[in-house]
Amino acid sequence: MTMKHGLLPEDRPQDHGAVREASTVASLLDVLGDATRLAILRHLHGGEHRVVELTEHLGLAQSTVSQHLAILRSAGLISSHSHGRANVSRIENPEAIEQVLAAARAASVDHIVSALPKGYEGQVRPRSGLALRHGITVLNSPGTIDADYRGELKVLLINHGDEPFVVQDGERVAQLVVARHEIVEWQPVESLDDTARGEGGYGHSGTK
Repeated sequence: MTMKHGLLPEDRPQDHGAVREASTVASLLDVLGDATRLAILRHLHGGEHRVVELTEHLGLAQSTVSQHLAILRSAGLISSHSHGRANVSRIENPEAIEQVLAAARAASVDHIVSALPKGYEGQVRPRSGLALRHGITVLNSPGTIDADYRGELKVLLINHGDEPFVVQDGERVAQLVVARHEIVEWQPVESLDDTARGEGGYGHSGTK
């Protein structure tokens, strides 16, 4: 019987530098593996932002945004400084972050489609925060998505504010409500039942 000798795992020389590098990369991937933190980086890639501005864009509580900012700072991806009473954050290495965001865009879904059950509809509605602070709303609110529609879901936005508004990649600009509705069958008749309002149109439903 021939015995083949080799180094056992514990006897093999270890490349400690490679292990440390792999550990660093793993930690960085863990930081970037969160959708909220990627969204924050997208906003900061366009320039410095205050915490309150990020809160408005993301629609999250300020405490939640602050926690994610702290994680990004610990990873060395962003830095923060005081500007008056505000705390402003910015990206430390824009070129590297651009590569990360480009990879995220390449791996992300570029559009959304739906298949709702019969008897249901999707209602596209505006977000109150954007409407209140920036005058951004859904033009045909609520937009209707029929159950048999299989195309890309889109949102018609209009800016009623006084300032230009740039929609950032990954920003939440609307909300979708799925609701049940009745399906009716129309029946032709010779006449309709009488009501107190009758044929009265605009302004005939009362003022109080």
